[in-house]
Amino acid sequence: MARFTSVMLLLTLQGFIIAYIVLLKSLLPATLSQITGRDLPEFMADDTAGHFFWAAIFSYGVIFPMSLVRKISSLRFASLFSFFCGFYVVLALVFVCLCDRSVNPDLGKGLEKAATRTHFTVFNVFNSFPLIVFSFMYQPNLPAVYQELK
Repeated sequence: MARFTSVMLLLTLQGFIIAYIVLLKSLLPATLSQITGRDLPEFMADDTAGHFFWAAIFSYGVIFPMSLVRKISSLRFASLFSFFCGFYVVLALVFVCLCDRSVNPDLGKGLEKAATRTHFTVFNVFNSFPLIVFSFMYQPNLPAVYQELK
């Protein structure tokens, strides 16, 4: 049973890494162009070449160096930082959804509109798959992060 749990945790974490790569390669170009107020160079833009660039930067600049440590306990501060980043994202989304009336003028009408105008297609399901994976992959990670912080 312990071996099955370890394999499932490993597969879940691998899926979580893939979800992070997919999310960041899509979000970073738009975020950086919004912050700087200028268009990014072509190799960094929000297109196929830019997605390859950002996926490579994140994979080899962040994930690969973290996989080289000899003891997993050396990642305790990275795990804590990751937890706080995830907590910040959740709080920011809830705050924007519930409090910012320029984004969401009427919460009830928005939920009603979403319920009545939802069209399920195979493309839409696969398009939202990285978000679904990203959302549900936090569940097995939090006990592991808590255990490492001890």
